[in-house]
Amino acid sequence: MVTMHLILVAMWGAVVLCEMVLERVGRRGPDWNHMVAELHYRIDLLIEAPILAGVALSGSWLAYSVGVSPARALKYVSGGLAILANVVCVGLVVARRRGADTSAAIFACGAIGIPLALVAAGLGLQLTR
Repeated sequence: MVTMHLILVAMWGAVVLCEMVLERVGRRGPDWNHMVAELHYRIDLLIEAPILAGVALSGSWLAYSVGVSPARALKYVSGGLAILANVVCVGLVVARRRGADTSAAIFACGAIGIPLALVAAGLGLQLTR
């Protein structure tokens, strides 16, 4: 289960990095905004959401099977908050596709979620040694 969780986390990270590049391209101008909104929407619903569900489920199972220590508690909280930030981001991406101007909030979710995910990943790697 640990290997599956690590693979899912790596896949999630790769998708987030791709989305960051995509969002950066969207800042080139209004012609790019529509394309970016549509692509990000499809990536979120078809690729990222299932991976995120797998990360949450496998992480929950591992947390249940391993138990809690202070370092693990920090890992669980930071990982859970990173997942929550990404779920909020998916909602914002859907709202943007429906016409709302949520691009700034999407960047804010990344600015919050990515450091939290890095803390969880770093602790996870440290605790599995």
